[in-house]
Amino acid sequence: MTAPGTAAPRAGAPLRPRMRPEAASALLEKFPPRTVPDTWEATTLSRPALTGRLLAPPYTESPWQLKRRRLALRRFLGWLERHPGDTWQQRWQASGIAADLEAHNPGISLLRLAPDAAIA
Repeated sequence: MTAPGTAAPRAGAPLRPRMRPEAASALLEKFPPRTVPDTWEATTLSRPALTGRLLAPPYTESPWQLKRRRLALRRFLGWLERHPGDTWQQRWQASGIAADLEAHNPGISLLRLAPDAAIA
């Protein structure tokens, strides 16, 4: 319920005023978007190096969580290795999952990543 004399915001209404197109164009010219590199250091790591990085602090919590994280990481990297590419990023893109996620496909499920793996 709203206080008397105040209107509740409409559903879907922007929370702040929109920027004028001239101002947006000026900002884009002054601060152009960065180019996205084809690869970066983390995507070229070997499997042992990547595993070590992702199982090190701050990603480790308790021994139980570390065990579950290690298992999930092993399954996920194994699935990624079945796709073509020289880097983890190229394999992810080759999998087709990225395109599905970008299209907001509600049927996408991480369980599809390793259909032959039992979930504990």
